[in-house]
Amino acid sequence: MNTKWNPDQYFEKASLYLQRSARPDIESSERAFWSALALEQLCRASLCAISPTLNADPQDEGASILFALGYKGKKAPKTLPMHAVTARLELVLEKFTKDSRQFCEGFMFKRNEEVHDSTLAFEDLAEASWLTPFYVVCEVLCEAVSKDLADLLGKETSDTAAKLITAHKEDVFGKVKEHIKNHRAVYYAKDPGEQKKLSSKLPLIHSDEYGNTKRVKCPACENTALLVGTLSAESEPFLRDSRMYVKRTYQSTSYICGACGLKFTSVSELMAANFDPTFSEEFEIDLHDILQMDYEEDYMNM
Repeated sequence: MNTKWNPDQYFEKASLYLQRSARPDIESSERAFWSALALEQLCRASLCAISPTLNADPQDEGASILFALGYKGKKAPKTLPMHAVTARLELVLEKFTKDSRQFCEGFMFKRNEEVHDSTLAFEDLAEASWLTPFYVVCEVLCEAVSKDLADLLGKETSDTAAKLITAHKEDVFGKVKEHIKNHRAVYYAKDPGEQKKLSSKLPLIHSDEYGNTKRVKCPACENTALLVGTLSAESEPFLRDSRMYVKRTYQSTSYICGACGLKFTSVSELMAANFDPTFSEEFEIDLHDILQMDYEEDYMNM
């Protein structure tokens, strides 16, 4: 087998890209970009695990097919375009469905826009819109190369992915949409005076008892609500405008709206409601505090 189209190397490259996507110091748009790059590597790994010839572009008088079979040709080998890769995967992998192919093609289209156009294709793409189908496809492709999600994503991220995949299979999305619809109906059935009264109570839920929070718009009543999270990562201190900051990333864990009473208590429900699985905040820090922690023993001995 040639080393350029080795399924294990494709898989390791995909895993490396996803490690980069999981860094706490990057924005969600960059996370989507690295994930799109990883998806192509994973697709090609799955094809090559069956046969590297499936990854070969046939439009060069057979030179790429010969290369895939271990023969040295006169032309540089070319891989199959991604739209053809996903079409072949749909034919050779039973679990790689039409939905899988359409998601991959859409994500690759975004990737191509990002790379080749002047637009920032991933800038306004919410993680909630792509992360679950991404994990669903990754699970299928991992199985094709005799791996699992933990091999690709690491233990912690694969646990989250498994929950989202389970939610997808159990139609949590449909149940959440119905839940939102019911709360919307109840809220807007109230008279305007009662709605205003409920909205005026919103500041009461914005308290320290919920820990790390982000203000979001309620999908049911459109009032301000809280997305609650737990700290999952903190960046290295960085300098901006002569001040030191750190970026803290939180794993979304629950949601509460004080106006209509809508609540969610799991990541799968939050994703189904189109809330991102993580949110970040930047905090200004005191350089003296950092130095004191690093050199506390020296200070104590002075």
